[in-house]
Amino acid sequence: MPSSVHIHAGVDEGLGNSCYLLDLGDGTALVVDPPRDLRAVLTRAREGGLRIRFATETHQPADCLSGAVQLAHDHALPGETAVWPTHGAGSFCSAPPGAELTSTVANELATNPLLALPDEQSFVDALLGSLSSHPGYFTCWASATGAARRSSM
Repeated sequence: MPSSVHIHAGVDEGLGNSCYLLDLGDGTALVVDPPRDLRAVLTRAREGGLRIRFATETHQPADCLSGAVQLAHDHALPGETAVWPTHGAGSFCSAPPGAELTSTVANELATNPLLALPDEQSFVDALLGSLSSHPGYFTCWASATGAARRSSM
């Protein structure tokens, strides 16, 4: 049983996205909110002698891409690794919408039609085509969120 968990934080200043590498104390690591550009995460894991075994996302951001799928592919995260999306089952952010609240890497690879597409453009076209109409406030969401953040500082 690991005696302690060590957390290494990383921030992409350009996107304002934070990522965390959790050293689980047994030579393995969990990546929280992995960025699409995984170089810093992989360097930190290598420097710490860690094998990335798990990845999780606290949310699916609208302003940047996740590196979780790439981690699963490159680091062969076990098929039984749980996938717990924070948006889904009818959410505008869900693509494509489904009834299941949880899944596994193996299940997604076997059943998610987006993961079977041959190239990036096919993926983008299918993803955008699967989205329903967006809520009315969505077009002003980013500016409203930014204004709320600035006023709370």
